[in-house]
Amino acid sequence: MTVAAGFDNSFAIDKDGKAYSWGFSANYQTGLGTDDDVEVATLIENTAVRGKKLLGADAGGQFGVLWAAHE
Repeated sequence: MTVAAGFDNSFAIDKDGKAYSWGFSANYQTGLGTDDDVEVATLIENTAVRGKKLLGADAGGQFGVLWAAHE
């Protein structure tokens, strides 16, 4: 499992490569498709990550980054 904590938002990657995020999302930086704040870790299920085994994450004040191995 990997965890990345930014100033206002955070990510966790579980052992299966699924990503969860929470925090401030005024600029959609949680990856959840909302600009509402996210108070609990929520599974990210968008077209950018669907079907991929994620390897890592990073977070900052106005951004979030997830990565997977090249297929």
